[in-house]
Amino acid sequence: MKTLSYAEHYLGLDSVVIENNLLRIRVVPELGCKIVEIYDLENNHEWLWRDKSRPIKLAQYGDGYERYDISGFDECFPNIGISKYPENSGVTLPDHGEIWSLPRMLRLSLVRHLLLMAGY
Repeated sequence: MKTLSYAEHYLGLDSVVIENNLLRIRVVPELGCKIVEIYDLENNHEWLWRDKSRPIKLAQYGDGYERYDISGFDECFPNIGISKYPENSGVTLPDHGEIWSLPRMLRLSLVRHLLLMAGY
């Protein structure tokens, strides 16, 4: 089974698509590598719901998750709701964690994929 990966625009942002003859998965690195598509090619079925009432837009670190698109899969790390960092109660962790709102850079090559994320 051959697997393809390629870059493509998705709703005004860059996306990366990985697909084989059964499945197509699309991620948007600028949205914290949000998974926006898991499409079953055999059965013509999209497994992820998309909320068309909320536009897809870039977030800033610490923004409230409720102001953004809630479709697909977002990374919730290291927490889900607003909370204090366990090792330092002076540090507040944002809603849905620190990663969903951070843009990532994804490099495609014939040999491997490299995912980079800037830390704060």
